[in-house]
Amino acid sequence: MMIRQSLLRWFPVLAGSLVLMGCASTASPPPAVDEARVIDRSATGGVAERRGDVIYQLLLGEFAGQRDQLSTAVDAYLAAARSSDDPRVAERATRIALYAGDTEATLAAADRWQALEPGNTEVIQVLASLHLKQGRGEQAAAALAQLIRASAPDTDDGIRRAAGLLVHEAGGELAVELMQDIVEAHPDSAVAHFALSRIAQREGRSALAVRAVERALALDPKLEEARLYYVGLLNDIGEVERAIDQLRQAVANSPDNRKLRLTLARLLVERGELEAAKGHFEKLQEMDAENAEIRFALALLAFDLDQFDEAAERFRALLDDEEQRDQAAYYLGRLAEERGDLQRARSFYEDVNREPMRLEAQIRIAGLMRDAGRDQAAHDYLERLRKAYAGEDDALKQVFLVEAEWLREDGEFAAALGLYDQALEAFPGDQDILYARALTADKLGRMDRLEADLRAILENDPDNVNALNALGYTLANRTDRLDEARELIERAFEQRPEDPAILDSMGWVHFRLGEPRKAREYLEAAHARVNDPEIAAHLGEVLWALGERDRAREIWSEAREQFPGAEILEDTIRRLTR
Repeated sequence: MMIRQSLLRWFPVLAGSLVLMGCASTASPPPAVDEARVIDRSATGGVAERRGDVIYQLLLGEFAGQRDQLSTAVDAYLAAARSSDDPRVAERATRIALYAGDTEATLAAADRWQALEPGNTEVIQVLASLHLKQGRGEQAAAALAQLIRASAPDTDDGIRRAAGLLVHEAGGELAVELMQDIVEAHPDSAVAHFALSRIAQREGRSALAVRAVERALALDPKLEEARLYYVGLLNDIGEVERAIDQLRQAVANSPDNRKLRLTLARLLVERGELEAAKGHFEKLQEMDAENAEIRFALALLAFDLDQFDEAAERFRALLDDEEQRDQAAYYLGRLAEERGDLQRARSFYEDVNREPMRLEAQIRIAGLMRDAGRDQAAHDYLERLRKAYAGEDDALKQVFLVEAEWLREDGEFAAALGLYDQALEAFPGDQDILYARALTADKLGRMDRLEADLRAILENDPDNVNALNALGYTLANRTDRLDEARELIERAFEQRPEDPAILDSMGWVHFRLGEPRKAREYLEAAHARVNDPEIAAHLGEVLWALGERDRAREIWSEAREQFPGAEILEDTIRRLTR
């Protein structure tokens, strides 16, 4: 009795080792070994001696395990497994060897276990896992094939188990190659092709991943998990239109599938196709009229589409929902602001009680004071918020940045700089605050402070695009360190070649280097992407230098209409046309 109970006490620890190796294990431990039955059933003589030897080895292994003498325990249980034809003894030896981390003993015990119980999928998984860990491709392939055969008639279940082992125990080309072998052996299994796609994608083999999942869907168009994965894969490799087309087709084929429709709606929101997204959310609401998250999404879409009456109605309907109430109150405040009803807006904001919307609402209240010309009251309110959120870093930092930005907008650059200094005392080295302080120092002509802050960012984050571009542009615009400026801007351009601000910097540094035609290419590309007075000023100046003065005046005139009084634009026009 003592042996049976103590083995059971030890067993749960041992069983966990199979889980750690990615192998399936039973939910409860197998029965303890019955010493009375642990004999070699094929023996024709010496039964007592065999029985006694097995019991001795089990006792030795048990006592060694209790004393943490794992090597002795492994040897004893392995000896017991070799002497007995009971698969439970071999199983126990395998588990103990696994727990001890003794690979060779585990292989020996598992081989014995399989010999005694050849159809047991658990021991096959153990062997496959061990071979994969050791990089023994040929043996692993044989074990995986055996696992799949042993899972019949549910072959797909065996394929899933094999793929799981490859994911957890193998990597690189070995995992891809072994999964390809399984696909070749089971070419009509959508599950096999889907598993190959996921393993290939993990190893950076995007083209193979796409081909494999497309084959899986051709074999089983209703494999929803594969469809959603395919959409995500296309989105990850930049093929967003194909992803949306796939989802549209899937939704058309399965119009009542909520998961597919919701995925499509969210992807359309990310793409900015709000009207189309709203149509799908309306369909989702028809399927589940009481779903508060869907109702909130519809209210928010109406708000973003400037459909304010509908948005107000939808947000008011959410005020009775405990989970959505604070967000609804916040956006009703925003809607009241849009309509100029500032008192009602404040009333809604004051009804927001839970974070993170509460902080947003309180900042909006300060903004209402500022809009009403009560600047000092607004700053006093934010100062109280800073004290209230003193122990909450994210919130406190947000309040600092908002107040400093207001000071910048009001032209109080010295006061803004002082507030950023104060913020950096609370958040030393924070990149957002350093960057904002650098831009403020630029307004004060403090090149020393600007460069120091941007270089502090780059010291910790050498590829920070914003810092690279800001420092490079400033050096190009304010100094003769043009080669250094170009190197910085080019590093930013390598990361974001379509960014209008970086294209503008590239154009301007080439102009300062005496390369106006090259500058024009970048500046025209920037101007085509965004209407901005600084880009218009730069492009006009380059065209002026190239002798295309009518075109320069045309660009300036268009920019003046959109940005009346823009300082850089007016300064450029005065300097060149006086």
